Amino acid sequence: MEIIDSHIHVGDIYHGFPIKYPLSKIPFGLMSIFEASQFKSPFKRKLKKDNNQTNLQQGKFGRFLGDIAYMESCRRIQFSDTDHIITAFDRNKVDKAIVLPIEPNVTTKNIIALSKEQPRFIPFGSVNFHSLRYMEELKENIQNGIKGLKIHPVIQRIHPENKKIYQVLEEISIYSMPVCFHVGPCRAGIVKIEEEEYAHPDQILTLVKNFPNVPFVFAHMGLEYKDYVIELAQKHKNIYLDTSFQTAKTIKKAIMSIDVDRILFGSDFPLVSQTTSIKIINKYIKDQIVKKKIFSENIKKLLGI
Repeated sequence: MEIIDSHIHVGDIYHGFPIKYPLSKIPFGLMSIFEASQFKSPFKRKLKKDNNQTNLQQGKFGRFLGDIAYMESCRRIQFSDTDHIITAFDRNKVDKAIVLPIEPNVTTKNIIALSKEQPRFIPFGSVNFHSLRYMEELKENIQNGIKGLKIHPVIQRIHPENKKIYQVLEEISIYSMPVCFHVGPCRAGIVKIEEEEYAHPDQILTLVKNFPNVPFVFAHMGLEYKDYVIELAQKHKNIYLDTSFQTAKTIKKAIMSIDVDRILFGSDFPLVSQTTSIKIINKYIKDQIVKKKIFSENIKKLLGI
């Protein structure tokens, strides 16, 4: 069965440092244990979903675990060497994957060039909102073949309702390209910053409403906000969900709650093992037609490929 991963990264998305000595395998750590449990968290916490509530409600222990996960993610990203990634593709029988840059740390131009060298990579774009030419650069990247856009409000430190994002989405809406937003608790470092709250689903909801012809991919199904994000996807037909970091139980709930055509297989590789993400779909989704849609048909239809 064809597999297209709708969510991978190449390069250091956190700091933009060159990966001079890439790791040959993903290092073992707390994240490995989390994966082995198939993303079942042993810790429960209530996250409010009020329209005016953006506090991630993290206690000191939750903050500590998040610090560990962030440091491990910074380490795991050192695996993102092209040769190692392709080897992982072959091992996991992944045919293609969407590569998501995050400007300015990983540039769209580099991902476009990489996709020309490696046809199994599908390039998405990003926007350097600090550049004076950000709109011109976006238009150039569209002409050069990007298939969609990635916005990470936490790492890029930009509020989803910033006027620059509105300008970008107005341009993207001309082409009806999908826009992948990071949604859910996230870190951009050990020190807590206000921008961590920018990835709450309510912060992106206004964009969903104002750009109904733009498909918005809510990455990770919103992580801990998964139940709320599924509710939003029921109400807004331009919300798509990727499966990265989610349990079989949550994925099944999404399948039962919304049009299955809006569920996309994603792993967030190399931050998460493709092996685990694929195993969850293969083991727990029994309907072959549904499985085929999630693994490849939905993203192909969304991208027009």
